[in-house]
Amino acid sequence: MKISLRLTLTAFLVVFFLLASGAVVFYTASRSLILRAERDDILSRLREPRGRMEHRMVRGRPIPPDFLAGIQQGGELAVFQDPWGLSAGNWKEGLVFEEGEHFLFIAFPVAEEGELLVGKNITPSMVSLSGIGRLFLWAVPLAAAVAFTLSFLLAEHQLRPLRAINKRLCKLGTEELGDRFAVTEKGDEVSDLKESLNRMLEGLEEAYALKKHFAENVSHQLRTPLSAIMGYAELLRRWGGRDPEITTESIEAIEKAGKEMRELIEGLLAVARGEEHIVKSEIDADQFLNELCRRFGGRFPGRKITCTAREGAKWMSSAVHLRILLDVLMENALKHTDGPVEVRSGEGSIEVRDQGQGVSPEELSRWKERFPREGKANRPAWGLGVPLALDLARILDLELTFRNLPEGGFMARVRFGSEDA
Repeated sequence: MKISLRLTLTAFLVVFFLLASGAVVFYTASRSLILRAERDDILSRLREPRGRMEHRMVRGRPIPPDFLAGIQQGGELAVFQDPWGLSAGNWKEGLVFEEGEHFLFIAFPVAEEGELLVGKNITPSMVSLSGIGRLFLWAVPLAAAVAFTLSFLLAEHQLRPLRAINKRLCKLGTEELGDRFAVTEKGDEVSDLKESLNRMLEGLEEAYALKKHFAENVSHQLRTPLSAIMGYAELLRRWGGRDPEITTESIEAIEKAGKEMRELIEGLLAVARGEEHIVKSEIDADQFLNELCRRFGGRFPGRKITCTAREGAKWMSSAVHLRILLDVLMENALKHTDGPVEVRSGEGSIEVRDQGQGVSPEELSRWKERFPREGKANRPAWGLGVPLALDLARILDLELTFRNLPEGGFMARVRFGSEDA
């Protein structure tokens, strides 16, 4: 059942209950007032006779000619005046009804241990009261129906913004996650809902961007070991059966590439899960950089790659994630320049230098953007790996900076915190 219909039914039941209760209370109060007024009229007319000719005396009390009067003693009724021909069974104190007529009796004690019953025909008053009751029988349902219609129209009007929000949410896709609901008024529930939805959309937009970013990182980082596996597999297919050395070399290379892929996947998954899944350990700088240069020397034969580590330098970080970060920096330097590439381990830092043309200031400023907006797609100068490197630096509590060198070329510097150096 729709909210508008539930609200309408609720309002209808509440209004109907209030109207019905009010009608019952009003009818009951009117009946009590009418009976009290008629009783007072009987008493006043008994006390203030206007003349002996208009009254009959019953046990010393003057009785108006339109009244009923009788003495009831020991279960016996003696009627002295009965202009209406009322049956004996209805001679009793209170309100009685007979043949469409209403009578009100009042009892007075008399000296002979009986009681004097004096009554009056109050049919006109009771007919008026019945008219009020019939009016309520028609008015209450009619008013409830009007309340139902007005409640439905009001509910439809008030829920129109919610329906518009729901319609827009149903059409929402990944391309519209950047859209936001306009909040024109503050303090009402619809505005609060729009603000909550805007916050939710911001979270969804960031989560979708993270998902897309992670997929790009995976495809970017796994391309190299996959290429190595496919290349050595082709080498095995062609020459493995003829040359045992090629078979051994290819198997070792495939095994090593598979290990690198596993470390890359685990590292990228840890990045996606957050820094609480990063495990740090002590890293020997000299050994780490020598392995880095050996790997890239094999991938880029003929290129001059120099790695220099400060003697005895140790780092406290995650070796897997630091290797992914430096792989990104080395790959950018080697792919986008033709000259030598130098890696230096200084006092608590690692520098990757090339001798290329550098990066323009406008593009360099965009390297800090975590998610480039539409219309600012990644260009070859910085590639898909730089956002991953920035994420890794943030998670590993490292400072990653980029700048053009005065003597020409470009430098990426990774600076360790005091606790990591």
